[in-house]
Amino acid sequence: MKIRPSTIRKVVIAAALVYLVINPNARRLIRQEIGRRKVLGKISALRRENTRLAAEIKLLETDDAYYSASVRRELGMLKPGEVEYRFASDGRPVSVRINKSRKESKK
Repeated sequence: MKIRPSTIRKVVIAAALVYLVINPNARRLIRQEIGRRKVLGKISALRRENTRLAAEIKLLETDDAYYSASVRRELGMLKPGEVEYRFASDGRPVSVRINKSRKESKK
């Protein structure tokens, strides 16, 4: 009597499933491996972000134009006398002058 390869494959899969269900250490090992892979993925993402941030730090330290653009973008700062244009929800432009004195802006 010859045993077919598909039958052997089914028996091996069934035996592996029975082993995994009965053996608590195997289940724990599988959970730990899944957790390890998640942590390795997070580490990889953090390393990429760290590399990106290091490059940005270098640009901020060496490139005045990048520094100026970053300050404007991140902090919303403007140079004295500069005009910032904002648009209201109806699409009309609204300008804000930055060089106003504090007394003028309180009125």
